[in-house]
Amino acid sequence: PERGSHWEAHLTAIVKSMGGEVIPEHPSSFFFPKTGLLLTVYVDDFLLSGPSEAHDPFWSELSKQVEVEDIGGLDRFLGRYHDIMTLDDEEVLSFNMKDYVMSACQMYEALPGSKPLRHAVTPFVAEGSLLSEDDHARGALADDACKMLMKCLWAARLARPDILKPVIALARKVS
Repeated sequence: PERGSHWEAHLTAIVKSMGGEVIPEHPSSFFFPKTGLLLTVYVDDFLLSGPSEAHDPFWSELSKQVEVEDIGGLDRFLGRYHDIMTLDDEEVLSFNMKDYVMSACQMYEALPGSKPLRHAVTPFVAEGSLLSEDDHARGALADDACKMLMKCLWAARLARPDILKPVIALARKVS
């Protein structure tokens, strides 16, 4: 049960020995002042940003201490794709979670008792459509509500800040 915290402590020690400084406001993120690199870690997924000439030496050093299987591009991290496109003659990065959100819709529609999803122009429901007297009624999908909300929260955190407020409002109703 403590495997995760042991791994985190082990990896943190390695990253610190390589010159990484913990960023207190962003757990599992490390800044390397000498190279200008920023490393974000989620369990065994690593995201490295900074000067490209510092990437290969970083991965080479880390690989001496940790088994690194695949050093890929920036195309996918934690269910989010990164699309690089040109906008007004400048390269920009776009977060794309279309596949992830589609899987959330499919997961919802596969639940017993769910209704087919309809197009919505906003993530908010019409004013007055949720009645406070219904707050204590157990819904047909109550057993799966947390699973669905957490899936939606992940999408909101990583790529859809526009749905963060309604998802959090719904999460407050779960007890």
